[in-house]
Amino acid sequence: MSLPWSEKYRPRRLSELVGQKAALQKVREWMEGWGKGAPSKRALLLYGPPGSGKTALAQALASEMGWDLIQLNASDQRTFEVLKRVAGEAALTGTLTGRGGRRLVVLDEADNLHPQQDRGGHRAVKEILESTVNPVILTANDHRALPGEVRELCLEVNLRRLSGAEVEEILRRICRGEGIEAEPLALRRIAEAARGDARAAINDLQTSCAGKKKCGIRDLALYLRELETNVFAVLGKLPHVVSVEEGRRRVMELDLPPDEFMGWVSENLPPMLNPEDRARLCDALSRAEIFLARAVRTGHYGMWSYASELMGAGPALLREGELSPRRLQYPSSALLYARTRGKRAVRDSVARKWASRCHTSSRVSRGQLGYLALLVGKGKAGERIAEELELTEQEREYLSGLVTA
Repeated sequence: MSLPWSEKYRPRRLSELVGQKAALQKVREWMEGWGKGAPSKRALLLYGPPGSGKTALAQALASEMGWDLIQLNASDQRTFEVLKRVAGEAALTGTLTGRGGRRLVVLDEADNLHPQQDRGGHRAVKEILESTVNPVILTANDHRALPGEVRELCLEVNLRRLSGAEVEEILRRICRGEGIEAEPLALRRIAEAARGDARAAINDLQTSCAGKKKCGIRDLALYLRELETNVFAVLGKLPHVVSVEEGRRRVMELDLPPDEFMGWVSENLPPMLNPEDRARLCDALSRAEIFLARAVRTGHYGMWSYASELMGAGPALLREGELSPRRLQYPSSALLYARTRGKRAVRDSVARKWASRCHTSSRVSRGQLGYLALLVGKGKAGERIAEELELTEQEREYLSGLVTA
């Protein structure tokens, strides 16, 4: 059986990871500390959204350093006794095979240690971190879900959500490795749908292109038709749900992020209601928009659940009058922006990178991209700037277009 591409093309060295330059710098400094004996904090806490490369980074680090890897993930039973026996023993003993006699202990999804299922798990983690003689890495989507006493024992490293251009770069590398000639539009669509989740994008690529020598937008057509059918089915059910929980479940089970589903709801469902009911629903949707915006700004994607409840239950539970069914349609806002979505994604990615160096907001930095384009176009000095910003080939092409426009 062939390996999943997410495993087959897993980075073996830190230099093979795409993006995350600031995070990798902190990780390398932590690694150097182990070469001198031990750093002041013997554990790393890697946190960030799904698919940002937390587990891949830990595995690449172990491979590069020649450390034996001991890994416990969310599917393992992680009670106090299990953690102390498996992870605890590994943290306290060396190895005869790894370089430097080190073991790297990795506890994936440490923020998912639930008291009912993982009895005493956080207490075991704290005791392990306090006594370990080996490097330990915890990964988490939401680092704030970990107790403060655990976080204080870790060097916290944030892995940001990958840009669409960075995900496309990963997909192009895999296509080259598989000998697949892929249409840029197809890769862009996969990257956009994944919304920064590299693992999801790689899985979608393999599903669409495995066994082929060419991959185009038509190979994604079946997936897109199925997604559209599912969206229309969910929209048709929302005005008839009987509880908040049912509405939230309908939205969360859909293969579409809540913030993208918002456009479908706001354009299709309010026109079915009378003016009073429509006003109440629009008020609920505006509150959902606030939760969605805060989720993106803070990285606390648990707020998506609140937005899903408002979108999913609002059309039914806020309605007092009769429903006037109408033909469901693709949101006009999505059609309006579809043509420029890819270009805007590249622009925003460059703006974020430039903003991080200038200590300003992405909104301000977008207004400075013409100036940045001129700098990047100035020979060797421009090349150094592009390398420092970790600009992808697509991002460089975008800046070049600003100069010639």
